[in-house]
Amino acid sequence: MRAFSFEKAVVVDGVTGEVLYDHLGRERANVASLTKIMTAIVALEYGQLDDETIVSERASKMEGSSVYLKPGTRISLRDLLYALMLRSGNDASVAIAEMIGGSEAGFVFLMNEKARMLGLYDTCFKNAHGLDSDNHYSSAYDLAVMTQVALGFNAFIDISGARAYQSQAVDYPWIHKHKLVKYHVAPSVLGKTGYTKSAGRTLMTVFEKNQRPIIVVTLNAPNDWLDHQQLLATVNVSKETNEIVPHPLLGVRICR
Repeated sequence: MRAFSFEKAVVVDGVTGEVLYDHLGRERANVASLTKIMTAIVALEYGQLDDETIVSERASKMEGSSVYLKPGTRISLRDLLYALMLRSGNDASVAIAEMIGGSEAGFVFLMNEKARMLGLYDTCFKNAHGLDSDNHYSSAYDLAVMTQVALGFNAFIDISGARAYQSQAVDYPWIHKHKLVKYHVAPSVLGKTGYTKSAGRTLMTVFEKNQRPIIVVTLNAPNDWLDHQQLLATVNVSKETNEIVPHPLLGVRICR
């Protein structure tokens, strides 16, 4: 069996929250744009998809991954969420934060408040996008919990699972960065990518086995696409009962 490349990882039952696999899953780390899972949760809790905002100068000038929003552009929360989850737009992150929280600082307060409500004590946010910042961190396990919460929003499922989206604010479609979702590598349903030099490659994927969601999160994983598929292979779901059944592979620890 191929050796895993990740530094930290968890596999979680998306229905019960049971941890099926854990390797340093509760250790704090830089998580890059997986931060945007919480950005999406707070946006969906406090905003409406048809709400509109004007892109600020500050949002348009965000460094890193971007969908190149122009200042003064009127855009809906729906479009910003597609830019956030498909293209990991840091400009979209700040536009959402300013729209919902009045400022990015106000929005980050809501993100941390939500983390505390969920009991995610290995998580602290300093921004809405995930670029490296002092004391901005989470863990693979906390991110899996966030993902399970996000699955309660139909809009999150639809947006994060879309292969592409055409916004009226731009002249070209936004294509999903998550290769397993983009190319419909079965049984992937939705996902989110992330990368900074400090965090390395970070990845969240929700797979579906016999209609049961399985959440996989890896941190600092150079070969994350293969890691996720191999981690999924450690999980069996009974066709008869739809229950998780143990299926340990050599070198893989199943936590039950």
